[in-house]
Amino acid sequence: MRRIWTSKPTQELNYEVLVNFVVTLVSWVMVLILSSGFLLEYSRGTRSIGFVSLMLAAGLGSILAGTVIYLRNRSSSWIRYVTFAGFYIMYIFSLLTATTAATFTFVFPLAVLFCMYLDRWFMSIVCSLIVLLNGIYVVRQVGLTDVSVVGEAAFNQFKTTMLIHVSAVALFLTSLMAVVYIFGRLKKTMDVKMTEVSEARVTEQKLYGEMAKTADILDTNAGQVYGIVKEQYDSSVAVYSIIRDISQGASHSAVSIQEQTEFFHEIQLKVEQTSGLSGEMQVAAEQTSQNAASGLELISQLREKSSEADSHTTAAAEVIHALHDKTEEIQRMTGHISSIARQTNILSLNASIEAARAGEAGKGFQVVAQEVRKLAEQTQQLSSRIEEVTETLAADSVSSVQAMEQLQQINASQSGLAAETGDLFQAINGHLNKVKTKIGSVHSNVRDILASNTKINEAITTISAVSEETLASTEEATSVMEQHAAEAQRAKGLVEELLHTSEEMKKLNIRG
Repeated sequence: MRRIWTSKPTQELNYEVLVNFVVTLVSWVMVLILSSGFLLEYSRGTRSIGFVSLMLAAGLGSILAGTVIYLRNRSSSWIRYVTFAGFYIMYIFSLLTATTAATFTFVFPLAVLFCMYLDRWFMSIVCSLIVLLNGIYVVRQVGLTDVSVVGEAAFNQFKTTMLIHVSAVALFLTSLMAVVYIFGRLKKTMDVKMTEVSEARVTEQKLYGEMAKTADILDTNAGQVYGIVKEQYDSSVAVYSIIRDISQGASHSAVSIQEQTEFFHEIQLKVEQTSGLSGEMQVAAEQTSQNAASGLELISQLREKSSEADSHTTAAAEVIHALHDKTEEIQRMTGHISSIARQTNILSLNASIEAARAGEAGKGFQVVAQEVRKLAEQTQQLSSRIEEVTETLAADSVSSVQAMEQLQQINASQSGLAAETGDLFQAINGHLNKVKTKIGSVHSNVRDILASNTKINEAITTISAVSEETLASTEEATSVMEQHAAEAQRAKGLVEELLHTSEEMKKLNIRG
């Protein structure tokens, strides 16, 4: 809430009011004393009731009129004239009807009372009237004194007394006029000074007013600035807390990214190993295909030899021995084929596992790996059948060696077996070509996965570097926000000090 402070009202000394109050008060005292004296003289029979009534009417009437004027207007200049008129009337009758020579001294307190106004014009009138009255009194007294009655010496003494009377009144009034003049000058100087002081007080009041407005504006603005700085401080603390949380999160993210980098690096190694194995599988498939072609060629030769078996009985034994050797070689080849099929099955299983780990990106490769595994299982089955056939062929060849006489009987059967074996090898060769194609696709896919994984690894490395930079930036931002929060706290303290200064200015203005 906005408040306005004003300085305390000043009560300056009004000289005119003060003198009017003193004159009125002293006039009452003097009138009461004089009235008591007149009543006392009346009681002694020295004054008539008419004289006393006139004196009381003049004195009390003037003082009552002066009091009424004072109550209506305490700085009125008519008070001095009204009260002096009453006293002067009383002084005229008292002096002219005096029975003692000291009656004229009544003028001294009267003149002193009215000289407090320090009004030279008014005091000139007062002094002139007093001198005139005392002059009339002296002339009248001298004129009424008969020298022949009082004697020369007494008359001379009387004149001396009157001279002293006139001189005393004249000197007193002259001194009083000098005092009025001097103090009047001093009063004017003091009035000038008081005017300057009053103007200074007005200026001071204006200054206090401006200070009050300034303090009010300062209080309002300082309060608003304090609110802004406080909000800024609270915001800085909140931002600092958020950035600190972000920094902690970035730190955890950096650790997590580092772990992911190591994990993808391990995947990279596994994929590279898989790529090498798939290359070996491709080479093995090529060799198996060549071996199958060789087997077909041997079967063709076996057919030729079987057709000549009837006419070349002697050579049949050697051919059977060669057939036995070839059969053993075929067994070894089928063993290799079975081994390759098992390795292919294992590799396809590993490829399926790696494809499952790769998630969404490895679904296609997983399908291919499953097909490769199926082909490997079929190849292994065929190899088992070939092995069984070759074992039978070996047993037959041994039997043929032992029993040449039965060669003719089983030659037809052997020719059929050779033809069947040729067909079987033809089928094996077709399957091996398919396996070769699938293995080539697997190898190509593995190379693509290797390239993609390399890019992922590079991206993870870049993310790791960016994460480290982000962590460094958040740590730097945390430091900056911590410093900003400290500066906001310091600004808050300065604004609080400014508010305290504003309160002190308000207190100073109130005391002023």
